[in-house]
Amino acid sequence: MAAVERRLPGRAVVLSRDASLRERVRKLLTAHGFDAHEQQVLDAGFWLDNLLRSIESASLVVADLSGDSPNVWYELGFAHALRKPTILLVNRDAATRIPTDLEGQMFLPYRTADETGLEEALNGALQRYGAGRL
Repeated sequence: MAAVERRLPGRAVVLSRDASLRERVRKLLTAHGFDAHEQQVLDAGFWLDNLLRSIESASLVVADLSGDSPNVWYELGFAHALRKPTILLVNRDAATRIPTDLEGQMFLPYRTADETGLEEALNGALQRYGAGRL
């Protein structure tokens, strides 16, 4: 019987233009043992460099693709280029068109008002991540 490799939590980055969603996801990641502190912009001129370094050092990236946020799409593309495990969120209440390149990916749909549904879906995805199946 082959041993199952368990992934240990490390650093996680949350990409979203919605500050309240970022905080909800960050708290849940922290409860699962991840270092998911809010990104600190130390120098406004180097915010992109700081963010890209955070993604490089992350063991997991959670991206909210709701709405039209070119920044989140760019950051997700960078994470994918580095082959970082990702959890993709999409708000059912937003009119979000998913590009065909990502149609085969697993998305966690959520509703803004349904905090429990998001937590349950994210808990399941984090368990799959820990079991090496993400």
